[in-house]
Amino acid sequence: MSYRVNNKQIECALDYLNDCIGKKDGELGCIRTYNNNVVQLVNASGGIRVLAYTSTKREAYDTIQAMTNFHRFTQEMTQ
Repeated sequence: MSYRVNNKQIECALDYLNDCIGKKDGELGCIRTYNNNVVQLVNASGGIRVLAYTSTKREAYDTIQAMTNFHRFTQEMTQ
C-alpha cells in the first residue's frame, strides 16, 4: 500500500477496533494513539500502556488493522 494515511482513517480504524472489543472512547481499556504509538488507557487519570511503538501514521494504521484482524480471527476460532 502506498497511499497516505490521514487522521480520519486512523480514527475510523480505532473506532472499529474498540467497537469489536466492546470499549467506548475514554473508557478504561480503550485503544488510542499517542504520538503515533498505539496505546491503551489503563486508569482514569489518563495513564496509558504502549501496545506498539510506531513512528509513522502508516505503521500505526497497519498495527491497528493487524490488531483488528487478530481479534476477529480469534473470535472465529472460539466459535
